[in-house]
Amino acid sequence: MSALEVSLRLVCLASVNDGRFAPFGANFATTPVPNRVPVPLRFDGEATDGESTITVIRVPAAASVGSIQRVERHPLSVQAFIPLGGQPLVVLVAPAGAPPAHPDQLTAFRIPAGHGVAYRTGIWHAGLMGADDDTFVATFVRRMEDASDTEFALLPFIARIAESK
Repeated sequence: MSALEVSLRLVCLASVNDGRFAPFGANFATTPVPNRVPVPLRFDGEATDGESTITVIRVPAAASVGSIQRVERHPLSVQAFIPLGGQPLVVLVAPAGAPPAHPDQLTAFRIPAGHGVAYRTGIWHAGLMGADDDTFVATFVRRMEDASDTEFALLPFIARIAESK
């Protein structure tokens, strides 16, 4: 018996005022205002814990990822990403709560160049991807020393990001 395979179309965000990403977190501009880039690491009404960290990682281009079979979440922390080269990003997210059981619970977003993203606490997400190429991003998260704030779930289907046109 083979797993169901689905192809997810990208929702292309137009600006930081595009509210379609709001249930999952924030899409924010990475232009310094004045001389700083404000990164949301807390959302009103959400409890967080742990120590804030910053890490620079290389993320693969969405076209090279292939199948997505696992998601993760951080139930006690906000996680934010800033592309270091100003490249557009692709994120795959699902609402907080139980792990996604159906493809319609997932949404793939294309984040415009010059924007970063911050996930609300508990939002399920796949690994970040570059929209066009591999890219470097700075990731900010509040980490628990014992790693208890990272949970993984296998998807009961295989997800792929559809080619954007």
